[in-house]
Amino acid sequence: ALDEGLGLVPDATPVRAALLNDEALLLLKRGQPGDKDRVLPMLAEALRIDEAAGRTPALAANHLNLGRAQLAFGQLDQAEPHLLQALQLFRSSDDVAGLAQAHELCAQLYAQRQDHDRMQFHLDRARDSYAYLKDEAGLKRVAAIR
Repeated sequence: ALDEGLGLVPDATPVRAALLNDEALLLLKRGQPGDKDRVLPMLAEALRIDEAAGRTPALAANHLNLGRAQLAFGQLDQAEPHLLQALQLFRSSDDVAGLAQAHELCAQLYAQRQDHDRMQFHLDRARDSYAYLKDEAGLKRVAAIR
C-alpha cells in the first residue's frame, strides 16, 4: 500500500520523505531477507529530500531512523554519525522524546562495541529522559541494554 502511495507522490517532496520513512521502518520491523537492500536507500532518499528542503525537525527523525536501520544491520560505523547528528538536532529543538530514543540507540551501539563508558553515558541519559516522559516501555528497553 505504501509502495502505491509513493508512486502517487511527486519526487523530492516532504510527503514523499515521510512515506519513505514510514515504509522503511515497516520493512525494518518486518525483518525479511532482502529488506536491507530497500530500507537503507529509502531512508537515505528521505534524508536527502529533507536536507534539500531544510526541514530540521524531519532531519532529526531521518538521522535517527537511518542510524536505527544501520545499527539493526550491524553497520555500527555508519550508524554512529547519524545517531550523533540526531542527538544534536533533537537537543537543539528540545525534543525530549527524540533525545531519549537517540540516547537509547547510542547505548545499544556502544554496548555492541563493548565501550562501557559511552554505553553508560547514553544509558543514563536515555533513562532520565524516559523517566521524565513517564515512558515505561522506554525504561524497560533501556534496562535490557547490556
